[in-house]
Amino acid sequence: MGNIEKRNPVNIVYGVLTIIVTIIVIVWIQTDKSDTVSEPSIETEDVEEVSQVNYDYLLRSEWDGLERAEKNIQTLGEGQVISQGIVQDPTDENIVYFASITYSDSDIEDAIPELRSVYKYDTDNYNFERLFRETPQLSRESLGSYSIFHVIGYDHGLILRVAPQQWFEQEECQNLHYDLISATGLSLMNPEDPYGKLENYTLPGNIKRTGQEEFEKCLSENQ
Repeated sequence: MGNIEKRNPVNIVYGVLTIIVTIIVIVWIQTDKSDTVSEPSIETEDVEEVSQVNYDYLLRSEWDGLERAEKNIQTLGEGQVISQGIVQDPTDENIVYFASITYSDSDIEDAIPELRSVYKYDTDNYNFERLFRETPQLSRESLGSYSIFHVIGYDHGLILRVAPQQWFEQEECQNLHYDLISATGLSLMNPEDPYGKLENYTLPGNIKRTGQEEFEKCLSENQ
């Protein structure tokens, strides 16, 4: 009769426990993997919001493109003079807006306004579009009540300064945001609907204050 090897019960229990623990660890690892869902990688681009507000304007004497633009728009009518106030479109650096006035005589002081216009002008290719035109029926007696346009800013539309024609003359300290006749009205024109109703517009207080400071500083320096 062969020898029968006797096994230590402790070793048997230890072996069984080792197998059980190993199985538990494997099951836990598999379960953890199945429950873990990695979020898909999404590439995002930083989108810079383009401002649709611009309160900066140029006077006639400050705009390098004045002579060429004034010459170009004569194709739509001789005698047009670009008004004070040339404003860049805040959404397109190549686009500017300005107004013009057409007089019956080259001598502005004795002339009668015949036409006022508002233009969109591309400084890159020199193309332009007349957004608005209006022909007044004026006599010399009614000149004092006639106002012309000055584009002085852009706020989701063109900010127009509506001022008497006599104000057109270039003053050394002229400030389109503030001056001695700052009570004159402001309007907002929609470039997509220029013949629609003009909305009343109020400049922000900080813009008015800056304009006033610049105006008063200029006066003090030129006394």
